[in-house]
Amino acid sequence: MVRKRVPKRPKGVSDEAMNIAVSKVLMDKASIRSTATAFGIPKSTLIDNVRRAKELREQEQGGIPVPIQAGVSNSGTSSGGTFNSAFLPTRKERLDRPKAEPCPSATERNPPVSDLLDPCPSPSTAPATPAAEIRYSNALTPEDVRPYPKALLRKQSNRGGRKKGASRVLTDTPEKDKIEAAMMAKKAKQDEKDAKAKARLLKKKYEEANKSNEKQGSEEEAANVFVRSVD
Repeated sequence: MVRKRVPKRPKGVSDEAMNIAVSKVLMDKASIRSTATAFGIPKSTLIDNVRRAKELREQEQGGIPVPIQAGVSNSGTSSGGTFNSAFLPTRKERLDRPKAEPCPSATERNPPVSDLLDPCPSPSTAPATPAAEIRYSNALTPEDVRPYPKALLRKQSNRGGRKKGASRVLTDTPEKDKIEAAMMAKKAKQDEKDAKAKARLLKKKYEEANKSNEKQGSEEEAANVFVRSVD
């Protein structure tokens, strides 16, 4: 349950003075600051009372503003109750409100169907209306069965471009054997290339080793010849 906040009365301010101050603000359009200063009421307290008075008036009248009757409290006097209801309509104003119109009867809201229908012309005077002919065509045109055009090949650059089928994945498709054969041929070619490179490297090392051995042997032979000549 929502608790309603009731503004407290400052000490030394009567309900009658508060009612007159609120009436001046709402009816005479007086400023809140000047009214609070004139009656010795705190500004925040006067603002709370004015707002509360507006809320009570809107709740009572359904949002329609009504004249304020100053000096009428909850108990009928000028000083009774916790909060003055001077901003609520009196009993006379409630009785003077325009009453709502009675609800129309069921027959007025729902007239007979016969009254809503237009009079039908007689067969003798009514012109013959040709029946609408609807045609359905099941024939297919070349545009309906023509497939989408094939995608064009990518432009090949001078560097060779993208290799065809390099990114395909092996699956159980009719092209599986073809793809595997291409990959095996590529692998065999690469293995052969690597073997030739390895053979060339070994041959180069062998030739370098032979050269170094021949050079060392010639140097030893020259040294032996020199020693024999000295002896």
